[in-house]
Amino acid sequence: MNSLKVARLQKGSVILGFLIVLACALSGMQAHAQTDDLLVATNNEDVARVKALIAAKADVNAKYSNGTTVLALASLRGQMEIVHALIDAGADVNATRDDGSTVLMAAVQFNRLEAVEALLAAGAIVNAKTRDGVTVLMLALQASSLDVVRALLAAKADVNAKTQDGVTALIVASMAGSLEGVRALINAGADVNATDNNGATSLMATSKSGSAEVAQALIAAKADVNASTKDGGTALMAASETSSAGLVRELIASKAEVNAKAANGTTALFDASFGNPVRSVHDVEVVRELIAAGADVNARDMLNSTALMGAAFNDRVEVVQTLIAGKADVNAKNVGDNTALMVASFGGHADVVRVLIAAGADANAKDKHSQTALMAASQDGNIEAVQALLNAKADVNDAAEDGTTSLMEAASHGNLVAARALIAMNAEINAQDKDGLTALMRASKFDHPEVLKALLADKADVSARSKDGKTALDLAGDQADIKALLLGAGAKP
Repeated sequence: MNSLKVARLQKGSVILGFLIVLACALSGMQAHAQTDDLLVATNNEDVARVKALIAAKADVNAKYSNGTTVLALASLRGQMEIVHALIDAGADVNATRDDGSTVLMAAVQFNRLEAVEALLAAGAIVNAKTRDGVTVLMLALQASSLDVVRALLAAKADVNAKTQDGVTALIVASMAGSLEGVRALINAGADVNATDNNGATSLMATSKSGSAEVAQALIAAKADVNASTKDGGTALMAASETSSAGLVRELIASKAEVNAKAANGTTALFDASFGNPVRSVHDVEVVRELIAAGADVNARDMLNSTALMGAAFNDRVEVVQTLIAGKADVNAKNVGDNTALMVASFGGHADVVRVLIAAGADANAKDKHSQTALMAASQDGNIEAVQALLNAKADVNDAAEDGTTSLMEAASHGNLVAARALIAMNAEINAQDKDGLTALMRASKFDHPEVLKALLADKADVSARSKDGKTALDLAGDQADIKALLLGAGAKP
């Protein structure tokens, strides 16, 4: 039943993260022979030795093999006496590593405010960028170094600079949920509606942290609550997808469009309903908020799937109940004519199956290939789902367009408990599909001896032949145990 899977296209990453690793310990890095002493002395925090080497004209711009300078090492460790000694001796405050990161970036990432101030005073370039376009200010925000952020802003750091992916400092701060960082950037003139290369804004990035307070600050600064990415994603969709209930409430209160659709047709309600097992409680809360705000519970995506199908697919029982209470159509069909009940049955989600049946889901609905929910459940073998469908009067002998029955599905997949339940409900034991295969032949072909025994016990015909003249014994191949069972039941070689 490959058509049962609910399509859910990605809207693209809201934030393209970055990480600069400054591995500056001696381990794993090789120093150039002539500069070993200064690098070792700095690494050992031997101030007297460092000063003596400087006085002896050691190279103050000595580097490890990855480009990290002795000044960068001292700066990231906050060894201020060494930092000042190196600067006074003419160390290059703007030396870069192989990735383009600078000495100032090393100090910033480790929240070394004194080193940052000393480097800036010595002429460190505040708006330097790595090869990927990451700025010193972005790294300070990522490291939650607010004092450093203020120092950089005082030094005229560019608040609207972008990485190669279009990420701004405000997007970084919003993603981190740094309220003070966001406020500082806004006060310094940051563009609240600047977008990355995918069209994502700072408000969308807030979904990463789920901070309603950050959202309030951005909205108060005129952030567009209904801005959309290139593929139609909105801040409300992002917040709904990450189950950020407080943020969802804030966006709704700020007039976010609850029924906006992405390029793939999904809405915020679909994103919330699809859910995540780790955040199930929050999923339900977000779904309730969206429905209360007028979200269309029967909206369709590009494959005509609904939020209910998404919740059923991911076994979100409480979300399914909430959507049904909000008048979701339990018998709606997608482009493959699959219903929420079929989707839940395919996944063996027995609790969802029971909830949908209780709400009036049609247990005998068929998809475009005439497959039913019972056939789907029989594949998985979840006996509770199978039994729930049988109790709802699902037709045990219904056949798909290729002639496959639920019992054949159970036999093909080796689902003994499902096979027994179907047999107990008078499933036609010797029914044949369009190729003439019976459940017994399928159990033989796919090497399921226990199912084979159950079928034989119910008088399955060992002499039946497929359209190409083969019996169950012929289909057993080299499977000795299957052959023995069939021969014992009277099969003729």
